[in-house]
Amino acid sequence: MRFLKLIEFEGDYFVYDVENVNLYKIEESLFQSIITNEISINDIIPLKENLVSISNERFLTNIHLNVAQVCNLSCGYCYGVDGEYGLKGKMKEGNALKAIDYLIENSGSERTLEVIFFGGEPLLNIPMIKIVVDYCKEKEKINSKKIKFGIVTNGTLFNKEINKYLNDYNFNVVISFDGDKETQDKNRPFRGGKGSYDSILPKIKTFLDSRDGNATARATITNHSKELLHYRNNLKEMGFKSSFVQPVTLSDYSKENYDIDEVSEEQNLKLIEYDKNEIKELLSKVKKRENLDDFKGSKYVLYLKQFLSKTKNTQYCGVSRSMRGIAVNGDIYPCHRFVGDNKFKIGRVDTKNDGAEEEFDIDFVNNHPQCKGCFAKYYCGGGGCIHNNYVKNGNIKELDQEHCIKMHHKIKSLFKFYSDLDINDRLYLVNELNFKFS
Repeated sequence: MRFLKLIEFEGDYFVYDVENVNLYKIEESLFQSIITNEISINDIIPLKENLVSISNERFLTNIHLNVAQVCNLSCGYCYGVDGEYGLKGKMKEGNALKAIDYLIENSGSERTLEVIFFGGEPLLNIPMIKIVVDYCKEKEKINSKKIKFGIVTNGTLFNKEINKYLNDYNFNVVISFDGDKETQDKNRPFRGGKGSYDSILPKIKTFLDSRDGNATARATITNHSKELLHYRNNLKEMGFKSSFVQPVTLSDYSKENYDIDEVSEEQNLKLIEYDKNEIKELLSKVKKRENLDDFKGSKYVLYLKQFLSKTKNTQYCGVSRSMRGIAVNGDIYPCHRFVGDNKFKIGRVDTKNDGAEEEFDIDFVNNHPQCKGCFAKYYCGGGGCIHNNYVKNGNIKELDQEHCIKMHHKIKSLFKFYSDLDINDRLYLVNELNFKFS
């Protein structure tokens, strides 16, 4: 089946074969002739069928394990409401180990699994983290699996012992930090209201020094936030090799109890402009044959890999399929963002579950009327974040249109970027970013 999409973007004109992942740059005159039906698009675009890879994970491969539903910060935008998710406490050993059994039992033929320690602030329960890691090491040998570890932390509890432990076990570390003193202190204060920036900054720098900057900063953008380039530069100067910014999705509780709001329409336009500048900077570095390490964590590089490998992604994320969120009491949710909302509970780690997760296994790409006709559907995976959909629209199946607008712009920018590369540029990309053309 052919799905050809005409695209006009910043003075360039394209035909994109969505199903076969082929891009054709055309002249404006030809574009206009197609628009006016003087020429049939099917007559000028050859049918070039590719061996397309479809990414569609079905087995459980990772869990977010809420080892601590308590936190020492009081972030205004926290969707877990002070990290407690309506059920304050620390995870007990029984639930923690059963969660690992649940992961392994539902992983099917998958050989590489991941446990992401989450909260609240997970380092408030470091003894349980160590128990879980030891248990995973035992289970790896018995079940012929490799279990990796990750953690999302606010960085307040980093010390020499914890830093060494996270490094010894090769944890993938994400640090929630909002970039500068003014923003961090306003959005992420300690309990009681004292700013956290001055206390956390030296701890983060010491941690980053201990692993050559190999951690990711996650900055949340609100109505108070400054220019994105400002945050990116600050985080890079701190020593982070990777960082990303995420527009906030606020609960009613946050809106009612904190001086904070979602990003404005003007800020959304600036987010699009930021994306545009990022891809222009990547193009400039390729043309000048400069080092591309700063872009290895970029979404654009991920999309470029999909495009070149002819991979069609049919899931926005692994929600309820390859990932689940486990609450402190052992309740299971489609992902970590739903924890505590009993409408979305799909089981428990200590009982046999009845397939309730299938309710959230939504095939947006093939069944949602808007996604079916979208040229960017195989880069997005369809639907966007269903938790965002729920918070903004009250329905996991009702799309967040801001996400769609940004996604369209990203993929159009990607196509323009690719069309501006000559053969030598593309060979340079292959070498620098370590992936192959199909």
